[in-house]
Amino acid sequence: EEFRKLALKSAFVGVSLDRVIGLDTRADAELSRMLLSYVTEREVAGRSVPPDVWPIVARYGAPGLAAKLCGYLEHPAEAHRAAAARALGHLADPRARPFLEDRLARETDPAVRRALERAIA
Repeated sequence: EEFRKLALKSAFVGVSLDRVIGLDTRADAELSRMLLSYVTEREVAGRSVPPDVWPIVARYGAPGLAAKLCGYLEHPAEAHRAAAARALGHLADPRARPFLEDRLARETDPAVRRALERAIA
């Protein structure tokens, strides 16, 4: 429980989740749920969402997550588009493929294009 709180607090104060030691091995469905709730609260308040939450949230999925990530494929920031593509690739939801392909056809940023290509593969 304390580890989940640490990860959530890191996201809350703007510390990259990449800096949370052990996140890859200790993240679980409850942390994914907590981070998704955090994202929803931020969106409702009109605040930005850190893009590095998407890979963690996508590990365990949630109803409506694929649709939310497809929306983030259109985000003006490259980091959000790339993170959304990586997360959609992890979800492997076949309904997301047309959105990934459409974004790839329009994407100009090389890093985002690579993330989209991997997600489609």
